[in-house]
Amino acid sequence: MRFNAFFMGLIVVNLTACSHYPHVLGHAPTAVETQVANCEVDLRTEDWVGTFLLSTELRVEALSTVEEPENIEQVSLRAILLTHSDASYRELREAEDLILNQLPLSEDGVNGCQSDELIDYILKLNQTLQKRKSAVVLLQRQIDEQNKTIESQAGENAELEKKIEALTNIEHRMKARSVKVDPEVSP
Repeated sequence: MRFNAFFMGLIVVNLTACSHYPHVLGHAPTAVETQVANCEVDLRTEDWVGTFLLSTELRVEALSTVEEPENIEQVSLRAILLTHSDASYRELREAEDLILNQLPLSEDGVNGCQSDELIDYILKLNQTLQKRKSAVVLLQRQIDEQNKTIESQAGENAELEKKIEALTNIEHRMKARSVKVDPEVSP
């Protein structure tokens, strides 16, 4: 899993790097290149790729440094740090809230900011993880309910076994009495 994440991060780093650094071809900057410079969230590729590869201990330590984010970069870093496969549902919800309510991202997606595309990707990943966690919780509840039903049925079965055993004992006693009574009743 980490191996695949590393290669995915490497691919994204290369793709992002291509658009962040101007080509040295001797031409004047275009409107798109100027727009990229106006992005409000400036995430360096190595920062966010590194956050995906952090161990649990380092992630907790990094989160403590941005517990109360003071600027847009810290908000985005906290959102990225909170979005990972081992995150609790509460952490994922906090990250989603940070992205949706505290990051000034363009709604139309036409400004060409790589950071907007990255944050949109993080948001989609976050929402996918939330859905997965919700599905796991629902399945766990179903399993718990089935376990309760099984325990209840086991209790009912034990009670029925006791009744069957009691009836069998009564039947044996009745047969034993009928054997003793039969010879005396004979004419």
